[in-house]
Amino acid sequence: MLLDGQKSCFCGERAVSVGKVRNAENPEDTQKDSYQLGILTLNLGHINRHPYIGGSSKFPSWVRKDNNYRALPYLFFRNSAHIVTLCEANDEHGGIAIHQQLASDHSMIGMVANAEITAPSLAIFSRGNHFSVTFIELIGHYQAETSSKEAQNRFWLLHGAIFRLSYGHITSGEIIDPTTGIGTTKPTDVTPNMSAAVKPHPAPLASTQDSPDLFICEIDGRCDAQHADLLRPTSGADTHDVKRLGLAEVHIGVFHIYSYAWSDSYSEACEKWLHVVANCVEHQVGFLSGDGNLFAQRSFKKDDHSDFRTCIMIDILERFLQEINLQRSPLNRISYNVVSSTQASQYLRSMEGESADCDSMLLISLCYGKQTVISEERGKEESASAEEVAGPAIGDEIVLTDVEQLKYLLTYDLGLRETDATWHSPLLA
Repeated sequence: MLLDGQKSCFCGERAVSVGKVRNAENPEDTQKDSYQLGILTLNLGHINRHPYIGGSSKFPSWVRKDNNYRALPYLFFRNSAHIVTLCEANDEHGGIAIHQQLASDHSMIGMVANAEITAPSLAIFSRGNHFSVTFIELIGHYQAETSSKEAQNRFWLLHGAIFRLSYGHITSGEIIDPTTGIGTTKPTDVTPNMSAAVKPHPAPLASTQDSPDLFICEIDGRCDAQHADLLRPTSGADTHDVKRLGLAEVHIGVFHIYSYAWSDSYSEACEKWLHVVANCVEHQVGFLSGDGNLFAQRSFKKDDHSDFRTCIMIDILERFLQEINLQRSPLNRISYNVVSSTQASQYLRSMEGESADCDSMLLISLCYGKQTVISEERGKEESASAEEVAGPAIGDEIVLTDVEQLKYLLTYDLGLRETDATWHSPLLA
């Protein structure tokens, strides 16, 4: 994804190239400013499943019994994304949290949020380490079960979490000059404005800084602990804090909706999703990432014309933002954009009203105009709510560019059994 500003900087080769793969020997090289922010959204099922050769042949037993020889965790860590989110982060072997050494080897820190209800865990990882003062904080945690059914028939509906990520300090020696928007060498004779620097939340629900000896911290959530105090995202100190998309921190919401929520408890699922959206806006979440599960099949296959941009989840989001924007100035309006793990060919089929095999991973961007280039552009526009008409909330101020190749991965590519269907296509944007 790219900021729709400073367009001259995006035309160069370095501006659009993918990020460098991290390892234990180059953590400092990746700590630099960028107009890009890569987010990888995954739901691979149980992360420690036994690997297969060619989809059918099992590896020797000594390989199958050793959790260090697993294929899926390497997909999670070995990629060019700045941030990776994961649904179903737990399994019977300890989930992603047991791969501390892999996280260390690829210079990433992460947090796993376990649910008090029966929902699978959620996880988020960021490029960086404790040495570069990269940290992740849990500032919101939401767990919902059905309430309209008998006790023995109840099931979990939604598990969501809001994380605050600080990219850390610049250690590469490269920055983007805030006055010109061009990459340059970090000056040594400039005193950073520390009043604008990113600081830890005074009272988060959890923080990776509480576990400096771990690269992956695991916390047990409680249904009665939902919110930390609101904290506005800061721009960060120039020449000091790493900035991506023009900001030195980002609030990210990660969600996972149960497979049968949309078929067996539709109205409750809509209500809980609206609740999550409202809390994300309250915390100024920049991105919503996760798995909506069967919303795709329900919306795409039963409507005359529907796709992931017009499905019920996005419809609720847009209606909510339209109402919010009626009360906000044009400078502070909220716009959104969305991409899906659905293949382009299937997306076109769904738009034409044909039966389509649509996938359910979503990445939604929410833009509040905090970046200088966007606020300046908005300042030149006339009010969209002068006559109490907010107009569509979708916008291209944050350009989401998803990688199509990952949507065509097969079980053979992931080292899984040929009949394994308990995973979704990765979504990298």
